[in-house]
Amino acid sequence: MLQLNLAKVFLLGDDSNGYVRYEIFSKEGERPDYPEKIVVYREKVLETNGDKYWAKTDEIISLDHLGFQEGGFQMAITYHMRPSRDMFSAIDECKKHYRRAC
Repeated sequence: MLQLNLAKVFLLGDDSNGYVRYEIFSKEGERPDYPEKIVVYREKVLETNGDKYWAKTDEIISLDHLGFQEGGFQMAITYHMRPSRDMFSAIDECKKHYRRAC
């Protein structure tokens, strides 16, 4: 069984266009600053009374293309530099996703 912990919640958007919420998870027992996956939620408005709620999308942002965590043991050799797999890179992936999606 895999247990994930919520490491960070990140919001992008504005009041006029709505917000996108990104939940960044890390594995239980590993460093909390090593992101495992990002789940995407979109803000929705009920037409009947105007209440807002979060709707989970089918979008999962993959972090497999990111490099190795700083201080970790390198298991492969690559021909180009990749950003390390940390919270800063995960937040950058959220920003890229937001620019493409909105």
